Amino acid sequence: MHADGQGGAPDHREARRLYGLAATQGHARSQYVLAGMLIRGQGGLKDDHEARRLFGVAAAQGHAGAQCTLGGMLANGEGGPQDDVDARRLYGLAAAQGHALAQARLGMMHAQGIGGPPDPVEARRLFGVEESEAMRAAAVAVADAAAAARAAAARAATASARVTAYDGAHVPGLNS
Repeated sequence: MHADGQGGAPDHREARRLYGLAATQGHARSQYVLAGMLIRGQGGLKDDHEARRLFGVAAAQGHAGAQCTLGGMLANGEGGPQDDVDARRLYGLAAAQGHALAQARLGMMHAQGIGGPPDPVEARRLFGVEESEAMRAAAVAVADAAAAARAAAARAATASARVTAYDGAHVPGLNS
């Protein structure tokens, strides 16, 4: 709530403090969120090294977002040394949980032979999984937009009928 400003103005310093308390108690989502705040410098100093450590703790608990983000940090050498082999492993863990970005990144690593041998068959499979996840999300978005458009059209038709009825009404003193 403090981070998003729910119930008041955002207070990143307090959010960071509270996420820190939960993170020290082993709460994976809090570790993940706090690590993200550390990367962005929200509520205090930017600290990529500590963010990488926290993403690692959350990733070890199976948090797919942490696994994917830590994979990216390892692939890019952020907050510590570059390690493509471990990045590929972490992307694999997150991808197995259906994390679309991890699937795409892992597919690229398989296609290009980064962090392990090239595997074009696995790359195509991963790209297909990612595409199908994206297609499902797009289908839901299109269905939602279509429903909103139908509702707007119905409101417009009702308003148009009211205007037509008003225009056709004889109002003494206003119509000649």
